Amino acid sequence: MFFHKPLLIVLAAAVLPLLPAATAAPAADFNVAAEWEALFGGVAGRLPGAPGNLEVERRIAARFQASGLEHGDMVFTAPSFVPGKAAITLDSGATYPIMPLHPTLFRPGNFKQKSFRALLRDGGRGAEPDLGRLSGQSLQGAIVLLDFDCGEEWQRFLRFGVIGFIFIDTNNDSHSQAAAKIFGTEVAAPRYLIGTEDGAALRRALAETATTVRVDAEPSRWENRDLRNLWAIVPGNDGELADEVLLITAPIDSNCVV
Repeated sequence: MFFHKPLLIVLAAAVLPLLPAATAAPAADFNVAAEWEALFGGVAGRLPGAPGNLEVERRIAARFQASGLEHGDMVFTAPSFVPGKAAITLDSGATYPIMPLHPTLFRPGNFKQKSFRALLRDGGRGAEPDLGRLSGQSLQGAIVLLDFDCGEEWQRFLRFGVIGFIFIDTNNDSHSQAAAKIFGTEVAAPRYLIGTEDGAALRRALAETATTVRVDAEPSRWENRDLRNLWAIVPGNDGELADEVLLITAPIDSNCVV
């Protein structure tokens, strides 16, 4: 249950080009990479109502306003995911921020307590050899550290009483790896992402000794927010088709993993 927030562009139908030839830029002059950077550069997650989503919305609204075209918006209310701030702290005092991952079917993955101590175990990539290295070590009530590119192998640990997972960012942005951290059930296993360098530091600490960490995690939640559909009308230049309308929609949200 995720709500798409489309960008609406209304165009006169069946007219090519839609704008007079004198004002239409040659296709060769259109730089897709530059356009993508202008709209999405520096923007992270774009779940509806998220800061990144609202920033892209602002950029598109500014373009519509600057275009001189008839434009406007339609306001509607939809649930927006509000991630809780979280961090883990080693006995040495070193603290590392961790970021909540995408909810499962609809339920955020929250710990039962906001602040507690737990054993941290290194699960590697979740493969058979990694499980073998943990042989004889209790995972009951533990949090497992894993590489993000472990696919769905992290689910192996659920049967051992693990209470949560922290995935190390491996700079693998593939859709398949992201989708493998989300599953369509009401299971609400807490899942977090940690930066590459911070994750490596945690792994080094675990290599030296069994580590108990303090977890401080505000619950993630859903909140109703007012969002906008943006629209603009681009007039055609064929009088015989003046009463024809073509509706094109493009989403400005995304179901990113973080």
